[in-house]
Amino acid sequence: MRKVISTLVCLAALSPMASPAVSEEGGGEKIFASEWIEPSETGQRLIDAVFKGQITPLPKIRQDTLDKALKQGDWATMDAARQSAAGDHGAMAVLDWSATRHLAGYLGASSRYGLDLYSIGKATSRPDLMEASVGVFFYLYGVTLIDGHKCTDPSSPEAVMNKTVDAYAPVRAFAATLSQVKMDQAIEYATAFEKLVAPDRASDPMVCVHGKKRLEQIVAINDDINATLNALKQREKERAEHGEVRTELPTRQPPSWIKPEQEWLKAASDARGSLPAWLLELGARLTGR
Repeated sequence: MRKVISTLVCLAALSPMASPAVSEEGGGEKIFASEWIEPSETGQRLIDAVFKGQITPLPKIRQDTLDKALKQGDWATMDAARQSAAGDHGAMAVLDWSATRHLAGYLGASSRYGLDLYSIGKATSRPDLMEASVGVFFYLYGVTLIDGHKCTDPSSPEAVMNKTVDAYAPVRAFAATLSQVKMDQAIEYATAFEKLVAPDRASDPMVCVHGKKRLEQIVAINDDINATLNALKQREKERAEHGEVRTELPTRQPPSWIKPEQEWLKAASDARGSLPAWLLELGARLTGR
């Protein structure tokens, strides 16, 4: 990572004087070489402001695997691909991949990005990276409180929050050592960045697919597989005995994870207004101040 993503960089990216999207070699366009992910104009400007074209993207074949897994929420495949890419191209190249997808508003990448910042910062004695990981943790914390309003399954945001808090235990412990100035910077970053990329997260179901409804879906999928196998056997029997198929294959509509916008946008906006106070309270709990 060439530069820690700061609040000022994020705001400068949206300035009327901000430079257009980078298209030179090694820059913006090739950062997203797969067909699975394309940043919004906001995301592209954020990426350009941070990297200024000074980035060597992962090969397209790597991006295809990683971006597909990210888009489909296949975390096991994504994490295995990240580990493989780090072995071949280095941890910083994978960190840059996570950073660009984080800036494009993909929560699955954000959750890995913050942990990568901390682990690489600790391994390389880069306190600036470790401090940045606190900002990402605060961002994820705030997103769960805000985006949770759009979930059709109210149990999911709580499950996501618990997973995030547990996964970021080392980051939380480090945050407890920060000065108030550094803590305020992390809160400022999380608050500003959340608002900037909120439109890009509108259709992202990540906060909404980890609750009881998801467990019920997994059970239903297994039931559907068994029902489909039985129906196929019956169809073969019908074809052999009558020369025609009468049994229909079972179908099931996929669950809807996100409410219609009119049912959650105002509640999310109200929560966004409370985010700075919530993060100040969280920071106080972490530091004991």
